[in-house]
Amino acid sequence: MLKILQKYTMQEVLLYTPHQGSRIAYVARLIFSEILQCTCTLTSSSAVFASATTAIRIQYGELPGGPPAWVIPASGFLEERHIRPVKPQVFSHLDLPCFFGVAQTSADLPFDLFAMCFFLAVRYEEYLPFEPDHHGRFPAKASIAYQCGFLDIPLIDRWAYRLADLIRERFPGFVAPKREYAFTPTIDIDLAWAYLGKPLWKNLAGIAGDCLRQNWYRLGIRFRVWRGKQPDSFDQFDFLDTLHREYQLQSSYFFLFSDSTSRKDPNVRPQHPGFRQLIRKLAQQAHPGLHPSYHTPEKTHRITREKAALEQVIGAELVRSRQHFIRFRLPETYRALQRAGIREDYSMGYPDASGYRASLARPFPWFDLENNAVGSLTLVPFQVMDVTLKQYLQLHPAQAIAHIAQLVQRTKEVNGHFVSIWHNSSFAPEWGWQDWEKVYRSLLQLASPPQQKKQQQEKLPSFPFL
Repeated sequence: MLKILQKYTMQEVLLYTPHQGSRIAYVARLIFSEILQCTCTLTSSSAVFASATTAIRIQYGELPGGPPAWVIPASGFLEERHIRPVKPQVFSHLDLPCFFGVAQTSADLPFDLFAMCFFLAVRYEEYLPFEPDHHGRFPAKASIAYQCGFLDIPLIDRWAYRLADLIRERFPGFVAPKREYAFTPTIDIDLAWAYLGKPLWKNLAGIAGDCLRQNWYRLGIRFRVWRGKQPDSFDQFDFLDTLHREYQLQSSYFFLFSDSTSRKDPNVRPQHPGFRQLIRKLAQQAHPGLHPSYHTPEKTHRITREKAALEQVIGAELVRSRQHFIRFRLPETYRALQRAGIREDYSMGYPDASGYRASLARPFPWFDLENNAVGSLTLVPFQVMDVTLKQYLQLHPAQAIAHIAQLVQRTKEVNGHFVSIWHNSSFAPEWGWQDWEKVYRSLLQLASPPQQKKQQQEKLPSFPFL
């Protein structure tokens, strides 16, 4: 038993389960503590369960002749300690998708809610064999959420609040406080400047590429930037800082700071004085984070090395990270992040589809499925990324804004935490981002909490294409 309570209140839940373990303890914490903000105590003692006459009693599994309780059937899935192939059959109940159905007439649900939430949150299917994309990543299309049409809803959050409503029908005094909705805009800095800060050979290659493509517009910009006649197109940092300050938003910047020679890691060299100065400046404006380079899933030791190098520039400990190209492997990458001292990872989302990769719209603790243990890492999911909208979904700006609005609304409905990914390079018209500044402004307008939005209503520009 995790904890014995001597006195119960209507914000405290007593959960009976005959088989305790790290998996059921994790999902109980996820649903009741992280989402519903209630105290949840697990017990396998029928006597303790029966004596808690003032508690919100929830029974998980069989308890013949027990006291009146709200019953969730147990499929046996959470009693397992190994990883095995699983192909859940999805059906609908109370207008929400569900799986791990259980034929148990005495239960209040026709499926094992805890098993389903655990399967989704720990990314169980990503520990099983899958066909990776060309970057070696688990693709959105391989997920049960995509295949069954619920990737665009935070299913665990929705079921947690639905569970609270159902429990309240039997225990009217049950109170489940809701967290406040939050929004964090995050910026990935893969390449600080489009034309500056590069060695001669890269500048010559850029000129040759513009000439071969007959892109005289970009070639002209390139020379004007070099002559100091206009700012570098990727240098959007003052603009972003001003915009975030106007909306009173605390943003995060993730720096690609690698000495890799891979073409997948195009960052300005870590030794460049101007780049280091820029990093120090931005670290004063927003939360700094590491953007571990492309090959770190295979070469995990690089995470520690890149983190130490970036910390030396910033002069402070780094606790946040997001994998470059959203490349990570479970559980190896998260274990490496923990060893490096990272406490928050912002990689939980798909590059090829927007939505809720873990079916959650809020930060949550990582569970190491192989070790059956909760890690020290907090996962902060993101719901939308600029590259996803433009390149993978091929949306034009007006469509992208409508898409963002739907995701924001669904996150707000569960009092979640909306996290966006943008790149400083995603504002340059000559690189294909015409009108995407308007999309980002709309994103801030749509996603900002009500108090920030209210203060900005008179400052918003008009977007004729909306």
